[in-house]
Amino acid sequence: MMCLCGKHSACRLLEKVEKRARRYSAPSPTAFGEGDAAFFTGKPQVPGLGRVFLMRNYRADLAKWATADPLGYPDGWNQLAYCCNAVSFCADYAGGKLFYYLQAGWYYYSANEVLAPGVAQSEINSFQDALNHYRSGTGGSIPAGNGLLGEMTASDSFVAGERLLLKGIEDKLTEVPFVQTSGVVESAPGSYRGMRCFTLGSYRLNIRYSACWFADDWVCEGDGVYSRNVRSNFQIWFSGENGWDFEWNNTYNLWENISQELIPGAIAGSIGHPANYTITYQFFRNYHTSTRQVYYLYE
Repeated sequence: MMCLCGKHSACRLLEKVEKRARRYSAPSPTAFGEGDAAFFTGKPQVPGLGRVFLMRNYRADLAKWATADPLGYPDGWNQLAYCCNAVSFCADYAGGKLFYYLQAGWYYYSANEVLAPGVAQSEINSFQDALNHYRSGTGGSIPAGNGLLGEMTASDSFVAGERLLLKGIEDKLTEVPFVQTSGVVESAPGSYRGMRCFTLGSYRLNIRYSACWFADDWVCEGDGVYSRNVRSNFQIWFSGENGWDFEWNNTYNLWENISQELIPGAIAGSIGHPANYTITYQFFRNYHTSTRQVYYLYE
């Protein structure tokens, strides 16, 4: 047992360590600290100066900057205006640089896209790539890159179509034969859905799947009602091709042809040697589903 009398060397050393040791204090209860240590804006609070930024200081108690902007007023006197009040054809994604757009029907072209030269592409990843290849006059058939495939799968129409597709597969799994414990459900030949994304506009997406399923044992729930879970891990293959052109479409009405074909086509074909071409796409996605199948013995 250690002696704390103060006479032994070990006792005196322990006493010095206890005197010099800092007490542990619990962290601030808020995520931003308290008082001068608060970092709500990511900048320190300095008494008398306020929040210290790189070039000037902000006084939160006065709700204003303590010093003027070193750049002056580059965007005019109205500091509350977004994009210099030019919101109909400008965007400011990062808060420091304006991007100018020209609306043509349902499409918006940036200044870079309007003036983009015709350069042939090996794959299409964006609207700018598609426009460049169109203006190059190369034509042919060009595959979609990961950028375009990501745009396609992130579109609202694909998300909604995918949800309906999976619901249809689950409905098929609830109707598999009661006496079987495994099997396959397949897509109907020639299955497809109409989709839409920015770069391709309206396009056709062919669908193909072969889902192997496995069923658990039947469980009696009482009164002649039996149920089991039917599970499946499967892939769905999506493929197709879309002509990148601005030609009159007989399936569109007059306004759709004007807004989606004529006006955008006039801008797209204003530079270079425009030529129609085809964008091809093919990809697959993995899925897992489990659905409940019910059997009524007395029906």
